[in-house]
Amino acid sequence: MSALTTTSQYLVICRGADWNKILSSGDMQSAMKQFYAWFERLSDEGKMRSGHRLAPEGAILSGRKGVTDGPFPESKEAIAGYWFIQAAGLEEAVKIAKGNPLLNYGKTVEVRPILPEAAPVPTRERLMAFVVQILPFVLAVAVGGCLASLVLAIWGG
Repeated sequence: MSALTTTSQYLVICRGADWNKILSSGDMQSAMKQFYAWFERLSDEGKMRSGHRLAPEGAILSGRKGVTDGPFPESKEAIAGYWFIQAAGLEEAVKIAKGNPLLNYGKTVEVRPILPEAAPVPTRERLMAFVVQILPFVLAVAVGGCLASLVLAIWGG
């Protein structure tokens, strides 16, 4: 009989400068081949979940100042992609992330625990869905209570 283990999900954010300026085409292909082999192996082991590369263009919103151009691909802080690690704890997630071959090519990664889902804020749609779910029960109790009152009134209970 196998022991049950609980794992959590961790978001991995990959950052780094645009490779076009620091790596040759061959080095970029080699790095990506290594990354995908590493990713697929860990996915097959159930330790890695889907993720995506991000396009270099986008927009940054900052408080009331509005929208600015960005992110800037030449920045070391530009987010290149993200994925999810399934691990027993942050220490194991970091150990898994340390195996990322892109670290050898100038990328950095940030590993963050994903918090358990908080109770959703009730919206009109959620409240209506809840009412629809409990309405048959409420009606049954109300009708049953009225019938009981009627029976007691008739029989003088």
